Amino acid sequence: MYANRNDPESLNFPHERVGSDANSVGLFQQRAPWWGTVADRMDPYRSAKLFFTELKKFDYNNTSRSPGWYAQAVQRSAYPDRYDKRMTEAQQLYDRIAAESGGKHRAPEPAAQEVHTVGDPIWLADVLRAEGLTCDIYPGAFNRGKGDFAGIWGVMAHHTGAPAGSNPGPKVIAEHPSLGLASQLHLDRNGKYTLCGVGIAWHAGVGSYPGLPTNDANRLTIGIEAENSGTEGWQPAQYDAYVRGVAAILRKLGHDSSHVIGHKEWGGKAQGKWDPGGIDMDAFRRDVQKHIDKGKAGKPSEGDLTMADVERLEQFIMTYLGPGLSDIKDNRQQLTGGRDAGEYPGWPQLGNRTLVDAVSQVLTNQTRINERLDALLAAVEKEKNDDVR
Repeated sequence: MYANRNDPESLNFPHERVGSDANSVGLFQQRAPWWGTVADRMDPYRSAKLFFTELKKFDYNNTSRSPGWYAQAVQRSAYPDRYDKRMTEAQQLYDRIAAESGGKHRAPEPAAQEVHTVGDPIWLADVLRAEGLTCDIYPGAFNRGKGDFAGIWGVMAHHTGAPAGSNPGPKVIAEHPSLGLASQLHLDRNGKYTLCGVGIAWHAGVGSYPGLPTNDANRLTIGIEAENSGTEGWQPAQYDAYVRGVAAILRKLGHDSSHVIGHKEWGGKAQGKWDPGGIDMDAFRRDVQKHIDKGKAGKPSEGDLTMADVERLEQFIMTYLGPGLSDIKDNRQQLTGGRDAGEYPGWPQLGNRTLVDAVSQVLTNQTRINERLDALLAAVEKEKNDDVR
């Protein structure tokens, strides 16, 4: 499995080697923005599924083309002849795997309704982004935690206690000096998430709540630490992101809003916890449920663009069209003195004129000079003629 420094997020996933071919990653050397998410490209099953989904668009049983031709049609490698060169080797590997598995070599398809209550939630960032939320990934997030999840009951909501106006950021959650990973997610005051880790986090402490084992919620819950003092109130952007993020996670888990609790509901009696302060958890759960239901009713149909699609399109535009747009701005600045549309400040050395205005002024002055010269020459010529007479 290859990661690639030109696709930095890939380094957070398990890999054997680090490649350097453009931004190609994974077993299939797939590249952004064309091949799914980083999590897709760095997962053997999911990356293979991406390949076969594209292959299905071709009449690959047509023997007029070689298997290598179809592989190249999908992959579009810079070395199109290499697939056919290794076809015999690939066939031998396929036959061996098929024989060892009694012919049952095909990986099972996921269930029609994907429910992910088991295993580390490596999907958190993808789910939040698909909900239209911003989610950064803290370095090393996919290798950070206090062990692996066996099952996930739901979500526990917290506030960090950071004083109003301060901005400690996700580092203290990802790398807490005494707890290590203190929650899987950090939510800043502007509504931006950061994935801090996907393993078990020490965020709950001792406590109890119906449906959870006493003093043992860490291994069963995803923690979200929202940057808030607990007394400053909640800005609409942060509260909205909190609600929508929890709804997206619970929808992914196949749960309703009864599976989100506040830290104060878990550890209030045992620890004196009161977070998240200023949030009525019953009202919060009602808001979360509305978004869970809205998401189910408005699930994108095949062909619709998700937020993840929009982000990949934006990445493509900035990667491949960005330099051209920058050149346009450079040209605009050379002409007008301003880089953005509607700005015409001019250049100080040109008397605060734009280049066009300066050229126009030069031409106007030149015309006036020519007119004066013509008048002067005419006067001189007239004086000469008078002297001759």
